[in-house]
Amino acid sequence: MNQITIADQNFSILELPGRPPAMLDRDVALLYEVTTREINQAAKNNPGKFPSDFCFVVTDSELQDLKSKIVTSNPRAFNRGNPSLFTLEGCNMLATIIKSTTAVKRAVQIIKGFTMVERGDVQIESIDQSKMLPTTKAKNIIKDGLEVAALFNVPRHLAEVEAVKQARTITGVDYTPLLLASPAQSQIAEEEKSLEPADIGKALGLKGTPQKIGRAINGFLCEAGLQIKTSAGWVPTDEGAHLASRHQWSKGDKTGYNYKWNLAKVRDLWQG
Repeated sequence: MNQITIADQNFSILELPGRPPAMLDRDVALLYEVTTREINQAAKNNPGKFPSDFCFVVTDSELQDLKSKIVTSNPRAFNRGNPSLFTLEGCNMLATIIKSTTAVKRAVQIIKGFTMVERGDVQIESIDQSKMLPTTKAKNIIKDGLEVAALFNVPRHLAEVEAVKQARTITGVDYTPLLLASPAQSQIAEEEKSLEPADIGKALGLKGTPQKIGRAINGFLCEAGLQIKTSAGWVPTDEGAHLASRHQWSKGDKTGYNYKWNLAKVRDLWQG
């Protein structure tokens, strides 16, 4: 059994014979600031997302082993039956289902805790960053931000910008010069060449209202086999995917996605 420290509290990563390292459901619930029932209900409602190497219920003999290993001030801690244990992958999956800000942040810290156990240096490395040098803290903030962004499939180049911005705000350390040299940032230049259908039509010299121009370009892209109309709107086909990029929009409390198209390549098709 190894101890990790998260949010100034100690938690156990348990290693039962023949089982992967895992955390008690009540500990995961405490970290994610939800009830143990909510944790177990999430796993029960999504069985396909929690195979046995993500989550498992301990056997009676394993429960006795746990009781001998874990020192608790709560005599009723194990009175509710055999608890569930969540592995690193299970904790991450829970964070994607619960979707609270706390769960996502703590999931990153849990990843670090499991990694520390695997490296065998859990006793000499602290997850608490309060006493770190500003540069070290900034790098950890950036790393955490990129890991969280990956959970939500945020494009790498956008995640890098936000992570560096957050690190600068919190620590005063600015890694913008290094950011500009990042390979992922080259995608920004490509996206600047991408426009929505109505704007592409204007660039091609079409006249009329934005709606009329947009319909004309959407029709052209459809006839060219580059996109199709679905209940969710226009989406690129396999042939058109390399010409389009998905963008999020927001208006008031509403959000959604649309697609922008590479102006130069659409112009070539239009003129060809």
